[in-house]
Amino acid sequence: MNSGSLYIGTSGFSHDPWAQGLFYPKDLPRKEWLRFYASHFNSVELNLTFQKVPEKDAFVEWQAQVPKDFRFSLKGFQYITHVKKLKGVSEPLRLFMDRVLKLKENLACVLWEIPPLGPDRKKLFEGFLSHLKKYPQAHHAFDLKDLSFVSPEVMDQVLKNKMSIVEPEGGKDLGDFPFRYFRSHGEKIEDIQRKMEKALAAGEDCYAYFTDDAQGKAIQDARSLLHMFKK
Repeated sequence: MNSGSLYIGTSGFSHDPWAQGLFYPKDLPRKEWLRFYASHFNSVELNLTFQKVPEKDAFVEWQAQVPKDFRFSLKGFQYITHVKKLKGVSEPLRLFMDRVLKLKENLACVLWEIPPLGPDRKKLFEGFLSHLKKYPQAHHAFDLKDLSFVSPEVMDQVLKNKMSIVEPEGGKDLGDFPFRYFRSHGEKIEDIQRKMEKALAAGEDCYAYFTDDAQGKAIQDARSLLHMFKK
């Protein structure tokens, strides 16, 4: 069995404190930040798409600044998940995906943060899966804030559509997925490495992003994890 591919980076790349000597050279223009970032890491999670979806030109510009083997992950639009609560989302989902697909082959994953949805949560979630499977150009991962409805039937639908559920930090292993998506808010790097090594050995691609940008900690942690896999 072939081992999976490894993608490591941070959540966001345009944090202003990073330009004060924490990561970016002080004289580096902001428009060059992504190109510089992509020379150090092979992936980034764009979280700005959670609150507002940029115009198509922004995605075209980002895609032009990175090498072919670089991968973007991004957060799904909150209007779909938190405002519409997965109801009647066919058109907003189409508009969202129409823009993010401008990243072309550099688009890896869309992370959908799913809030508690009430008593119809299972039906709503399964309906959302049926919409997402129309967009196989991207991996789809789910950060579920309510895991109570994840029955074997729901899990089967996720796996059938080659999607994934983000494992809660410190939570139990949810099983095997076609790919793994890790978001660290402070989990021990050694624990993330152990989980990723197991998934990679099973042939699963792994995406890991560090979210704590205070004092450049996300940069430090991403570098440390990369170093562990290069030993």
